[in-house]
Amino acid sequence: MGDGHESGRKHTIRDPGASDLTDSHSTTNGAKKARGGDNCAEMSRPVARLSVHPLSKYRTRCPAFSQPREIVSFSYDHERRQVMDDRELKYYAAPSLDPAPCLFDGFERQVQRDGAKNEHIDGLLGALAHLRAQGDARAARDAQADFVMYRGMLTQLFVTPYSARDAWSMNATRVGPTIYIEENVTAEKIADRAGADENHRRM
Repeated sequence: MGDGHESGRKHTIRDPGASDLTDSHSTTNGAKKARGGDNCAEMSRPVARLSVHPLSKYRTRCPAFSQPREIVSFSYDHERRQVMDDRELKYYAAPSLDPAPCLFDGFERQVQRDGAKNEHIDGLLGALAHLRAQGDARAARDAQADFVMYRGMLTQLFVTPYSARDAWSMNATRVGPTIYIEENVTAEKIADRAGADENHRRM
């Protein structure tokens, strides 16, 4: 996406130029860095831009969407390892509101995700690989998609015309007929996550 009409906001989608999203990622300046060593080959990549405004161009007929269907599920255990089952799926239990519960109860005991590690979309890729490994025709069809991304990326794209302040950058890689999209997590963002104090994490 290109820059929005408002100043100070930037939206970009970058192509890492790799054949496999799990083997590479793009930097904030559009260069390509292959993971796996200090001697990373870099190559400048063009960034495609698309004007967001005027908003009137989005006033068209709403497209038809099919009903979502679950094709595979997975969990992350207490050590952040991916497991292909529902062991971390919890049941909701309504809390007692008298006395009023403390919203921070259990905060000190939680197992937090490592903010210094960029997980890319490895979880989605692992789930699709597990689905394909089942070997039956329906699983193979279910594993095929035009786009693979977390739901938050799609939400970010949809709200862009109406978001005046939030900037974002994404990586997009095409492998065969499928485009894989992930957030472009910069070194600065990782540092911000790792350096957040307790009050910031509570919020």
